[in-house]
Amino acid sequence: MTSLITTLLAFIIVVFIVNITKATWIAMMVGSFVAALGTGLSFEAAFKIALNVLQNPSTLSLIVTVVLIKSLGNIMEKAGLIYKMVSSLQSAIKNPRIIVAVIPVLLGLLPIPGGAYMSAPLIEKAGRKIQLTGSNLVAANIIFRHIVYFVFPLYPTLILLQSFTGISVYKVISFCFAPMLVCAILGFLVILPQGLNVTDKIEGSSADDWKEFLKASFPITLLVVSAIISNNFLFAAVVAVITSLVLSQRLFSTSSIKRNLIDSLKELDWKLALTVLGILFFQKYIEAAGALTYMAGILTNQGVHLNVLLLVVSFVTGLLTGSTLGAVGIGLSIFVPLFSNHSNLVVVVSLLYLFTMIGYFVSPLHLCLILTQDYFKGNLKRVYQLMAVPLFGLLFTGLILGLLLGF
Repeated sequence: MTSLITTLLAFIIVVFIVNITKATWIAMMVGSFVAALGTGLSFEAAFKIALNVLQNPSTLSLIVTVVLIKSLGNIMEKAGLIYKMVSSLQSAIKNPRIIVAVIPVLLGLLPIPGGAYMSAPLIEKAGRKIQLTGSNLVAANIIFRHIVYFVFPLYPTLILLQSFTGISVYKVISFCFAPMLVCAILGFLVILPQGLNVTDKIEGSSADDWKEFLKASFPITLLVVSAIISNNFLFAAVVAVITSLVLSQRLFSTSSIKRNLIDSLKELDWKLALTVLGILFFQKYIEAAGALTYMAGILTNQGVHLNVLLLVVSFVTGLLTGSTLGAVGIGLSIFVPLFSNHSNLVVVVSLLYLFTMIGYFVSPLHLCLILTQDYFKGNLKRVYQLMAVPLFGLLFTGLILGLLLGF
C-alpha cells in the first residue's frame, strides 16, 4: 500500500511541476527521485537501478537521437532552409486552403517545442485571402501541425515508445494512419471550408519553385528515408544533421560549415536530454515499486475495466501535462506492465499514444496552442469547437479500429 501511495504521489508531483514551471525535465527528475524513495529498496539497490539505465547502450542512443532531431530543426531554421522551403512551396501551390494545411504539416516534421509559432505567420496571408477568422487559423495550425506526429517515425515520443516497449514505431504508425487520415479530412472540411472567397482556386506553378522546395527540404527527406532503410534512428539523425550543415553552406551560401557546427553544439538541448533520462529513471523505479500490480488488483475488484482506465488516464495525462514526451512516459510506466499479457500489445500501446495525443491537442498547457492563440487572437471557445469534429473523428476511428483488432 505504501508503494502505491508513493507512486501516485510521484505522478501528482510530475504533473504539478510541469504545470508550475513548464520544465518537463525538472518534473521527471524530481518524480524519479520520489519514485525511488517509494520502492522500499536500499540506497545501494536504487543506485544500481540508475546505473543500469545509464550503462544501457540504448539509453545513450535514445538521448542522442532525440537531441539531434531537435538540433536539425534549429540548424535548418538558422540556415534559412525553413524559410526557403516554405516560400518556394507558397510559390508552387496557389490554392490558399492547401497552403494553410500543408505548411503546418511540413514544419511539424521539425518537432520543436512551440514550433507552431513558426508556421503561424506563414499561413496568415493565405488564410486572410479566403477570409479565415483568427479562430480558424489557430485550429488549422494546431490540427495540421500535430497530425503528422501519428505517422512520422522520427517523432521523439514515438522513438521513446519503441525504446520502452520494443514495439516498432511502424506498427504504431500503421494503426494510427486511418484515424489520422479521418482527422485530416474532417479538419480540412470543417476548419477550411470551401468557397469562402473567389480567390480559393488553383493556379499554375513553376518547376523552379518545386526544385527549390526539394533542395531546401532534402535534410528532412534524407532523415526519413535513412531511418526507413537502416531502421536505425541514430544513424538517420546523424546523416541528416551533417547533410543540413553541408547543404546550408553549399547551396545557400550561409555561414561556414564549421561556424554552423559550433553554433549547433552550443545550442544542444541538454534539458531535452535530461527529460528523456528522467523518464527512463521514472519507469524503472515505478516498476521496482511493485505498486502497479497492487493497483491492478484493486481496480479489478472495484469493477473498473483496465481498458477504460487506460483510455481515460492517457487522455487526462496528456491534458494535464501538455507534453507528449512526459505524458507517454508516464502512461507507459503505468500500463505496459498491467497489459503485459494482452494478446495484442500493439493495439494497447497505439491507443495509449492516440488518446494521450488527443489530450495534448486540447491541453491549456500546450505551448503551440498558447503561442498560436496569442498570435491570431482567436476565440478560444470557437477554436475548441472547430477542433472538436476532427478530434472526435480521430477518437472514434481509433476506438473502432482498436475493438476490431482485439482491444
